Amino acid sequence: MRDFSSRPRRRPATGAEKVVVGLAGAMLLVSAAFALTAWREGRSVHARVQQARAESQAALTRAQSFETRRDAGQVLAAQALLTADAPPARVVSELARLMPGDVRLDDLRLVYGSRLQVEMRVSARVVGSYDLFLDRLERSPSFTDVLPGDENREGELRALVRAVWRGPGA
Repeated sequence: MRDFSSRPRRRPATGAEKVVVGLAGAMLLVSAAFALTAWREGRSVHARVQQARAESQAALTRAQSFETRRDAGQVLAAQALLTADAPPARVVSELARLMPGDVRLDDLRLVYGSRLQVEMRVSARVVGSYDLFLDRLERSPSFTDVLPGDENREGELRALVRAVWRGPGA
């Protein structure tokens, strides 16, 4: 028979229901313990990954500094060889040999690196003499990559010329 009273009556929990609720509570506690353990392990792994990244970056920085030093050593060795093969006096005498009488060397800059770069400021009373100098410089076996720069052809000619030294008779 049904009870249609205003207050519902609760039926007492059976033993099986109590066991199921108890098991569910135990499973909840076990799950929470596993979740806490996993969270701690995750933090530990994250910290180890950050440490490995920092060590990797430090090793990369050290390797790059060794590479830079090795490259600098090679450049210094090339500069030493170039200085022995092309002392300034040899380069200047070769330039003087190529210059017509009224072309004068005003400034000379020698940059010793993997190659010897020659940068010179010249002046000439006659434009044709300067053009003859450029022609001789370009045809010379001692120089390559001749590049005339800024020129002022009004009055006395003044110009910047760049070239690369190859050596006498190269």
